[in-house]
Amino acid sequence: MVLLKKISVKTLTAVLILLVVVVFLIVSLFSYRAFLRIDTDEYWVIHSYQVQSSLDVLISDLGNMETAERGYVITGQESFLQPYTALLADAEEQFGALQGSTADNAVQQQYLSEMKPLIGAKIADIQENISLRTNGGFGAAQASVSLDKGKALTDSIKAIVANMQTEEASLLQIRINDLTQSNVMTKSIVLWGSVMGFLFALLVDYIIYKFVIGEMVRKPLLEEALKADKETEAFSYSVSHDLRAPLRAIDGFTQILVEDYGGKLDDEGKRIAGVIRASTVQMGKLIDSLLSFSRLGHAEMKETSLAMGTLADEVYKEARKTSPDRNIEFVMGTLPDVKGDADMIRQVWTDLFTNAIKFTGKKEKAKIEVGSTDNGKSITYYMKDNGAGFDMQYVGKLFSVFQRLHSVEEFEGTGIGLANVKRIVERHGGTVRAEGKVGEGATFYFTLPKKEI
Repeated sequence: MVLLKKISVKTLTAVLILLVVVVFLIVSLFSYRAFLRIDTDEYWVIHSYQVQSSLDVLISDLGNMETAERGYVITGQESFLQPYTALLADAEEQFGALQGSTADNAVQQQYLSEMKPLIGAKIADIQENISLRTNGGFGAAQASVSLDKGKALTDSIKAIVANMQTEEASLLQIRINDLTQSNVMTKSIVLWGSVMGFLFALLVDYIIYKFVIGEMVRKPLLEEALKADKETEAFSYSVSHDLRAPLRAIDGFTQILVEDYGGKLDDEGKRIAGVIRASTVQMGKLIDSLLSFSRLGHAEMKETSLAMGTLADEVYKEARKTSPDRNIEFVMGTLPDVKGDADMIRQVWTDLFTNAIKFTGKKEKAKIEVGSTDNGKSITYYMKDNGAGFDMQYVGKLFSVFQRLHSVEEFEGTGIGLANVKRIVERHGGTVRAEGKVGEGATFYFTLPKKEI
């Protein structure tokens, strides 16, 4: 029977580890696809620049050909015709490149269809004037040039090129915006994917701690499980430190970008840089909160007799220092002594008082009340405030990690405080619950069993 249990424990552990690997593989896959999207967006940005460059070179080639023609007509010196052949070949090459690079764009292809006969006519006009100067002399060539046929063709070509430049500039702006969004999305996927993987690792840690150790009946097996639990905790710390390194890099490079290249960034670019830096700060806070939450599940409990009235009063005065100028009415009822871990129960009061002071922040006159009820077997302590409150249909989310009922813009925080309260109270063998109404306040209860003091 013991052997079967041991095999079951190993199988469960292997499955959980496999799930962790799968989660990290999924995160890696999404990250890889995000980087592929960046590569694609970068290609199209470069593509637009190349189209614009080919248009500029084409117009330049035609202008230089016209200059060579006019120089020859005026002077009759063949040296002006020396670059003509090379310019003609380059113009044909640039036009061919434009046809290929805009093959996916029906609008640009239509412009090129309109431009092609004009370029042919322009080249024919230049060659005709050169031939007239060679065979008929200056007078014949001058008479042809004075008809301004070449100028009219040039103006028509330039008008079409201007339309193509406008079309490509519009596409370029769209593609730059897509590239910016891809960069932001990729950073988000990498950061939040790492957090999800870290959270899943914590979940595996919790399952192993709760179920695997619970099945162990012999001391050697218990020692093996505790060793595995410490290794998992060490892994959690390692992941947290590995997360901090890219966070520091992202924040540092973003700061360099703003300080060294701020003059080249428009307002949107500066705003995006600010969002990235603010996100890294928030991410750092989330990691710290996760580590704190993880420690609460493993810390050794040292139960002593606690004077709850004195403890709650001390914590309130400490929390009150964060908002010394606010008008807060504090009412403390009877809080019977109880047996528990002093540091952990202090953390419970700290999180509850912090919440109450934070969520009454928009009240001119805030009120916070603490009290208790005793049914003989357990003591229920409560904290009531007249703050923002919450919708009771979401009460099930209150004590879960990162489950917030208010946005960060309304009330700052990491969404971990009430999860800490629940974990600590349950480790003491107690329960937690809450009641509230939007705009009228909330009441939080935690019940601890009565033990011999």
